Amino acid sequence: MAIEENKQKIIRTATELFMREGCKRVTMDYIATQMHISKRTLYESFATKEELLQACLEAVNAEICKSKHEAFKQSKEPLLLALFMMRNAAKMRHRYQRIFSDIGRYYPEINHNFFKFNTYEFHQSVLTALTEAQQKGLIRPSANVGQAVEAMSSLMQSQKPDEIDDKESWLNAMSEMGYTFLRGMLTPEAIAMYDAQEAEFRNQLHTIDK
Repeated sequence: MAIEENKQKIIRTATELFMREGCKRVTMDYIATQMHISKRTLYESFATKEELLQACLEAVNAEICKSKHEAFKQSKEPLLLALFMMRNAAKMRHRYQRIFSDIGRYYPEINHNFFKFNTYEFHQSVLTALTEAQQKGLIRPSANVGQAVEAMSSLMQSQKPDEIDDKESWLNAMSEMGYTFLRGMLTPEAIAMYDAQEAEFRNQLHTIDK
């Protein structure tokens, strides 16, 4: 138990350091110094920096999955769940943008493995919600929800939070894009319902996304 607790503490500390100072600059020696532990203790838990980075990304992914599961527990409304997943993806990009940027630049193999899985998880979560909404008659039968999710994902990935000074404005813009994106696929009847309930959706989304 103590060994596992120590590993989790290293992961939390390393993640914070990577977020603040960048993956390239932060060395294993620096992590050990900041934690006031010996290098030997650190290397007993993680043999390489790459192994530690992988563990940090797995922890990030666990956080994303936990948020998704909490949202599914609190709401069964498919449109609201789709909006939550879009906002959550943007929020995580915003929060961990320094790590994601550095991983992509300096650790391409780790980047490929992580984002391949992470993108799949996002696609499946949103696709599940939108497919259910389509089955309920909320989304037009002619709408290809699979292609729509692919397009939304590509659009979100093209927006780089580290290139925008006002990060909160960027996150809000991503959220608004989700509302507009979803509304465009709805049936005329569902659009009227969606517009009438938009304020309530926003309140519920805030509750889920606390």
